[in-house]
Amino acid sequence: MNHRTVLYLTCLLWPALNFIPQLALGQSRDPEHYQLLVRDKVQIKGGAYVAGNVGVNSPEGSLKLSHDSVVADGRELVADKVRIQPPNARAFDVFANLLHLGKGAIVGGTITQPVSPPIYDPEPLVLPDPFDPANFPPAFPITCGGPDRVGGTGESFVLTPGSYGTVSVGTNGKVTLQAGTYEFCSLVVVKYGGIFVEAPATINVRDVFRIGPSSGFVPMGNANQIQVNVQGVQVKVASYSTFGGRLFAPKAKLAVGGLALVTGHMVAQRLVTDGGTHLFTCGNGALDAGEQCDASAPGGDQACPGTCVAPGLPNECTCSGSPPTTTTTTEPTTTSTTTTTIAVTTTTVVSTTTTTTPASTTTTTVSTTTTTEPTTTTTTVSTTTTTTLGSTTTTTLSPTTTTEPTTTSTTTTTIAVTTTTVVSTTTSTTLGATTTTTVSTTTTTQPTTTSTTTTTVAVTTTTVASTTTTTTTTVSTTTTTTLPPCAPAPTSISSNFNGTPIRENNFIWFSSVLKAQGLGSNPVTVRFDAQTIQFSAAGNPFVLNVPNASITFSPTATLATTTFNTVANEWETVVPSSGLSGNDFVSGLAFEVPFDFPGGINPVIWSGTFSSDTPGVSINWQWAAAVYTMFSTDYNLLGVKPVDDNMGSVYLNSDHAGTPENFKTFVTGGARGGGGSNFTGSLSATAGVSCP
Repeated sequence: MNHRTVLYLTCLLWPALNFIPQLALGQSRDPEHYQLLVRDKVQIKGGAYVAGNVGVNSPEGSLKLSHDSVVADGRELVADKVRIQPPNARAFDVFANLLHLGKGAIVGGTITQPVSPPIYDPEPLVLPDPFDPANFPPAFPITCGGPDRVGGTGESFVLTPGSYGTVSVGTNGKVTLQAGTYEFCSLVVVKYGGIFVEAPATINVRDVFRIGPSSGFVPMGNANQIQVNVQGVQVKVASYSTFGGRLFAPKAKLAVGGLALVTGHMVAQRLVTDGGTHLFTCGNGALDAGEQCDASAPGGDQACPGTCVAPGLPNECTCSGSPPTTTTTTEPTTTSTTTTTIAVTTTTVVSTTTTTTPASTTTTTVSTTTTTEPTTTTTTVSTTTTTTLGSTTTTTLSPTTTTEPTTTSTTTTTIAVTTTTVVSTTTSTTLGATTTTTVSTTTTTQPTTTSTTTTTVAVTTTTVASTTTTTTTTVSTTTTTTLPPCAPAPTSISSNFNGTPIRENNFIWFSSVLKAQGLGSNPVTVRFDAQTIQFSAAGNPFVLNVPNASITFSPTATLATTTFNTVANEWETVVPSSGLSGNDFVSGLAFEVPFDFPGGINPVIWSGTFSSDTPGVSINWQWAAAVYTMFSTDYNLLGVKPVDDNMGSVYLNSDHAGTPENFKTFVTGGARGGGGSNFTGSLSATAGVSCP
């Protein structure tokens, strides 16, 4: 995923889908099933990651997956000929007539061989065939003509809908295409540049479409509403670059460079990638069929805010589960279940009047009372048995649950009493020793406590003259209490920018990180709210409001993820509770510089309030700032790395937490960074916050 915009490659004929296939009897013939649909040949070189289904449409078509490349679980490769190369190449479900599986290559799912008829003999995989000119969309044949536009180095310009000749974006340049329909003879980015497209838009290119090295094609709005049609034979997304939108290039060889990132669906005659490419389906700006959530779509994470599985992980665009909660009992961070079993065996002599010596008396009373305010329900079951025992035992069970008005309480009481009695009136006994045993369970819930109590009392009594009575009583009580959060703790860190001036329209990326101690073995959520960044530039004061943030330390999480909840306007990060090194991302802000800023701005103060749902947590936090010539204020497009750890997220690199992986190529000097590989800038001093 490195340093590139989240991409959305989609096919012209179908909406983008994140299909999670189940084991099926045969391969799909639905074009919507395939992220990559190629007419003749697919060659995916070493170290690639493919998160979608790949299909080769033509009879005699071939698909090659090279060494160390991985196809995500649940995905399919479908072609007449499939070759999976050693070492360490891994596919999941494979459909092929001819399959070559090299030594050390892995198929983690199923192999279907041959593919189910009638395809490939002689039919193509998908019908109607999108590569048949008779099925091309109305934009074909594409015409163009009009002014050329050649952007200079570092130049930014805007185009309105219409017909153009050759348009190119210069080194470090930028073009913005407003919403509408365009015709280009050629559309090219040289390098370190970007094409920013406002949705909805249709871009028809007659000849060449090329995104140069370390450049981006960035959708602004719903990427599923941005359509790129290419009639020519050359389409390229160069190394370290990104592409977003829907691509349909039925006559083109599509070349994807090393470490490039594409997300969505694409159609081409041939596809060749260099090493380390990443091909994703999730994050195309639409909540498609088969997706539970898509954090890049408007409202697309409402099914499970903050818990969408990140692109590149198994079952991406689904919910990872309910947001973590903290469960404790009356003792901090403790959940307990208490079961009390009392068995009383008695021998009872029952007659009209009975006197026995030596004698004892056992009285067993079961009383259950449930009271709920503001409404009150009281259930009382009282059973009294008088028996003759060698000793006298009185057993009283009295579970009581009381709930204050602000308390949520659920009480379930089940009492089953079965009594068979033959002639029972009065029993008198001569007592020897007397023993009284009282068992009492009381759960009291204070106003800030949520309590669930389940009490089951089962009493069975059988009394027959000169017989034996066995009484078994079981009391099972489970109480779950959520403790109130620790009191918010205000904090601030003052630091400064370096001496590099910051140009107008560049972006400052502010990011904060933390380390937490005292987490324990239960889930812990830390919040950072009421954040502001304050400074003055050229005599002008600025107070920037930073989105709120929550970071959940989960004992069940295996990889860290960061998403931005657009509905709540909040950063949401989930991190494994243990096993990771370095810092964890907390929050960030993208700020577009309104005029040229001088270097050396001082002080720059980041303030906010930390809190935790668990006591005993201590936090050390810092902040940093770096400058980017191009950026996005759609935070789900940034690809923010959630942790420093180089194995703790989908970003398997040594970048610092807070790195915007999809825009790394646009970093430059300024704020607290020097450009190059310093993607977040230097960290400030450390401030400590405790939750007692």
